[in-house]
Amino acid sequence: MNWTLIPLHPASHAFAQHQADWQSAWEGSLRLSFMRREFIEPLLQEFADEPLTLALCEVDGKCQAAALLKSAGFGRYATWQPSQLPLGAWLSPAGQDVAPFANRLLQKLGVFALNLGITQLDPLNQPRPAAGACMSTLDYIETAWVTVQGGFDDYFAARSKNMRQNIRKAQNRMATEGQVGRMEVICDAAQMAAQVADYGALETRSWKSALGTAIAPDNAQGRFYTRMLENFANLGQTRVYRYVIDDQLAAIDLCVEQNDNLVILKTTYDDAFKALSPAFLLHLDMFQAIWSENKTRRIEFYGKKMEWHTRWTEDARVLYHLNVDRFSWLAALRRQPAANASAANDTTPA
Repeated sequence: MNWTLIPLHPASHAFAQHQADWQSAWEGSLRLSFMRREFIEPLLQEFADEPLTLALCEVDGKCQAAALLKSAGFGRYATWQPSQLPLGAWLSPAGQDVAPFANRLLQKLGVFALNLGITQLDPLNQPRPAAGACMSTLDYIETAWVTVQGGFDDYFAARSKNMRQNIRKAQNRMATEGQVGRMEVICDAAQMAAQVADYGALETRSWKSALGTAIAPDNAQGRFYTRMLENFANLGQTRVYRYVIDDQLAAIDLCVEQNDNLVILKTTYDDAFKALSPAFLLHLDMFQAIWSENKTRRIEFYGKKMEWHTRWTEDARVLYHLNVDRFSWLAALRRQPAANASAANDTTPA
């Protein structure tokens, strides 16, 4: 197991020179869509505003693990974690213990490297390791998913009575007011810029506009999502689901897929249609279509479990952070009650 460290400077193209190695590590992982180089490269171009380190691990002549790291203070390193990336920028073999890779990487970072934090790991890919003298884990969030199995009618009948009634009320209200709703699915790369612009137009009418975090065609968010979705569309793996009411866009989901796994990256709706629950109407049609296609087996939300997620599924799992310390006394400090109370209020490794 041999780690190699490659410095990445903002606006550099060094990642492109090593993308084949990143993809090799991805091939042996759970193969999550948003860990592909087609997602990571535009993410780096738009959001890597500090020096990073690309770490590549060769085993038996092949790159089998990879990570993007940043400095987290003196003697501390952590995986790069921009908000657009659902999990930490870490790849290792699916189902294998992450500890040997993390321990060896900490040693490779040098004698002054005291701690390595790997953020937002998914137990589906990296089983949560047991705490050890120099290793600890910390709960991050619960995230929900929908398992696509059986018939859609049976799945929908198992949803809560209140949810089904609310959807019927929205449908009846539309019918009474003579409104017509329909779902559209856009997969063409040439249309991705327009889809991101439409998504941004809905966001700018929401609370995100006041925070300055809304997507716009001319900001970093907009440029990233446009290029990334174009990349996946060229692979046949982008899906933009739109719900239109009387020819006016009411809700939209930006999704990418890989094999039988579909990830909802972004979802929003127009507040003007709030009384009609357009996001629920979109997901009703969207899920029904996914069931009928008989291709997707999991629909992943990969974000903090929200109340509306629980209306569609009871399934959830806990994402976790991993801390690896060079010395056992550092890990022991982390286990002290005061340290644990502080860590519980933080979403990043110490």
